Amino acid sequence: MNKPVRKVVIAGGGTAGWVCAAALSSQLGDLLNIVLVESEDIGTVGVGEASIPPMRNFHRLIGVDEQQFMAATGATFKLGIAFENWARDGDRYIHSFGKTGKETWMADFQHFWLRAREQGFGGEFGEYCVEHEAAREGKFATSSNGSLNYA
Repeated sequence: MNKPVRKVVIAGGGTAGWVCAAALSSQLGDLLNIVLVESEDIGTVGVGEASIPPMRNFHRLIGVDEQQFMAATGATFKLGIAFENWARDGDRYIHSFGKTGKETWMADFQHFWLRAREQGFGGEFGEYCVEHEAAREGKFATSSNGSLNYA
């Protein structure tokens, strides 16, 4: 007895619950009755949310306008994640969302970069990534034909 699913109940709100409901509604809303149940007794955690670049694809999937979303939520764009005092006090590392260097049929970029460093030249690894350098300089802009990878 295979009955098609007609109703989906999402237990728990918060970011995960609402994102799940948005995705299901966007893709299967005509086929399903989607109900989100959340407790009135559990308040908002209020810690802020972080995202990574695939979130942009998710917004497109569910039909969210990025500029309107950013304005309505007071969100900020980011080109990577900065790790302060990660290895030692005063140390700072930016894990950028962009592609670093250019690979060839022979090897990925990091192999050429490491060889260059062995020979005394080549600069810092992040210098070969547009997103890293823009983040380091505090520069950012969106454009319909831009190629920056951001969240």
